[in-house]
Formats: sequence, C-alpha cells, structure tokens
Amino acid sequence: MGSWAASQETTASMAKKRTTKTSYEVPALEKGLDILELLAVHEAGLTQQQIAEYLGRSLSQLYRMLNCLLKRGYVQKATSDDRYRLSAKLFVLAHQYPPTHRLHETAMPILRGLAQQIEQSCHLGVPDEGFLLIMSQVDAPGFLSYTVRVGMRVPLAKTGSGMVLLAFQPEDKQKQWIAASAENVNNQQRTALLRRLKQVRRRGYEKRASQFVGGVTDLSAPVLDHTDCAVAAITVPYLAQSQHSRPVDVVLEEVVVAAGKLSQKLQASN
Repeated sequence: MGSWAASQETTASMAKKRTTKTSYEVPALEKGLDILELLAVHEAGLTQQQIAEYLGRSLSQLYRMLNCLLKRGYVQKATSDDRYRLSAKLFVLAHQYPPTHRLHETAMPILRGLAQQIEQSCHLGVPDEGFLLIMSQVDAPGFLSYTVRVGMRVPLAKTGSGMVLLAFQPEDKQKQWIAASAENVNNQQRTALLRRLKQVRRRGYEKRASQFVGGVTDLSAPVLDHTDCAVAAITVPYLAQSQHSRPVDVVLEEVVVAAGKLSQKLQASN
C-alpha cells in the first residue's frame, strides 16, 4: 500500500534532518536512531553496505552500532541474505506505553463489532507527526477482504484516516503536520488541501477513493478527545464484493457511530 513511496519520502526527510546541526548532538545515539528510522521504511531489510550508503556513513561507523542493536533485540539479521530488519520490540514497547495501550484495548471490541456488522475489514490509525501509523487492524469475517499492515506508516495527506486527523486539529498543529506530510505540494495544491480539510471537519468524516488501491473507498471518522481534537481515526477500506454488500453510505454511517463510541469511552476514562 504505497510502501515504496512512503519509504522514499521518509528517507528524504531523514536526510534533511541529519543536515540540521544542533548544540546538543549525541553522535552515537543519533547514529542508532538513524538506523532504526531507516529500517522502519524498508520492510525487506537492508545489508550493512546499503545502510551505510543511505546514511552516508562508513561501514566501520555502523558495525558496533548494529551489533549493539542486535544484542538488545531491536533489529534482527537474516542469515540467508545478510539483511538487517527491525524486530517487533519497538512495536511492543509502543503498545506498552499506557495511553497507547489503553487506546488499543478500548478500540478492539468496537473494531471487532464494526467488522462483524458491516462484513468489511477496519483499522485504527494514530498520528505520528506528519504521518499516519496503523495501530490496530481487524479482518472482515468473510473469506475476502482488503487489509492494511499494523505498524505501517504513510503520509497523513495521502489517506482518509490522515485527512480526518488533520481536519480535527488546532490550526498551528495542522500547519505543522501538513508541512511534514505534504512537502512537495505547490501553493495551489495546498489551498485545495486546506479547503478539503474544512469540508471534512464540517461533515465529520472523509469518504474518498484510495490513493493506493483501485476499487477501494476509504471511509474514515475521527476519534475525539475532550477538546474535540482527533487522537485517532477509524477507517474502513470499503470493498464492494457483490450485490449483497452493504451500500457504501450505510457502512459510512456505522463507521461514524463506531468512532463516536470510542470517543465517548476515551473521554469517560480521562
């Protein structure tokens, strides 16, 4: 689902950040974080030589850092192709973080109920600066569905989930996320994006053709905190399977209801 494009944008943004010098640099830590961020957008993994080329570092600079990350369990090395890949440790740590864990645990019964009712898959996405991170996923009950990978990270402006997350933010945060999510847009495209976000906020949901898969319509609704800011988004990648499929607008109504239920539960727990 657009992983190659997301990989290129993320790698470019990482390179840009590395050229920005600060007064409080910690070279060893930055080197380790660069490796983790790079591997996060290369699902198939990278060899040590490829990592060095991407980061503009020598093999000797990376050797000890990669061994440390291996020893601590943050990366894995496949003996068959000598590639380094991220392990699941970062994902586990993220879900152990109390607010994230509470959101996931509260959302799952609602997502399961939604998937059963509409006979479509659904997922929960959360903002990660200018990106959307898929936190939870529930498959459709039938034998055919379209799903997304948990842990996937794509620019906000390219997804239905991202559009509702952007639409329900304070103006300053919205501008910050747009700058990170849509780096290569011109002024006309940015104006059109802002106009679309106002429409999304006014109606309370997003309905749009997927930018990644033909025949799929993203149906997204925001999960709101007590200040009416979106902390997550529920999305159904709607796939019309047969004449017996629920109409897309009926499914959209159920998505909005599910997002409202999750919003109420989260607000009540605060």
